[in-house]
Amino acid sequence: MPDSIKTVQVIINPASGQDAPMLAIMNRAFRAAKVDWDVKLTKEAGDAERFAREAIAAGVDAVGVYGGDGTVMEVASGMNKGGRALAIFPGGSANVMSVELGIPGNLEEAVALVCSDARQIRQIDMGRLGDQQMFMLRLGIGFFAETTKGADREVKNRVGVLALWPVGAASPAEGARNRFTPSRSTTVKLCRPKAWPPSSPIRAASAFPG
Repeated sequence: MPDSIKTVQVIINPASGQDAPMLAIMNRAFRAAKVDWDVKLTKEAGDAERFAREAIAAGVDAVGVYGGDGTVMEVASGMNKGGRALAIFPGGSANVMSVELGIPGNLEEAVALVCSDARQIRQIDMGRLGDQQMFMLRLGIGFFAETTKGADREVKNRVGVLALWPVGAASPAEGARNRFTPSRSTTVKLCRPKAWPPSSPIRAASAFPG
């Protein structure tokens, strides 16, 4: 992984978060740090992961992502084992991953942090669902998943994580129609390879059956 960050590929999900002049803010911060940066916009699911793989192949020092936790997950999946740093610029409704890592919620501060010597690069474990789908932080099914899936995009853009509350309050009232009824047993398994030292952190995968 490069000691300094001089080239950054930024991947932006324009459908995420609240309206903000993100390009002007990024340009100001990157220009002040003399960082060469480029930007790609996602249009559909899968774009972020593909852009991330292309950026790694192109040899950039870091890949930045502006969007919500879903977009961050896609980019991280494309960067898996790529040997480059992921720079998260909070631009979604909840921004759970950036909060967990202590990344500033202010976009200009988050970009400036990536360009400064004060940044810290940490290794983060990822989980895998099946043969392909990767995830960070947690894996949700049933009521948890329905609450996230049912949130209205426009409301999320206006009020952020509060948009999840009406969905969560309404879902139980819908009764059996929304009840998670697995047709087979559901198992979540966490494995610690023998090569990992005892102190290695493992991100827990949580399942929430309805």
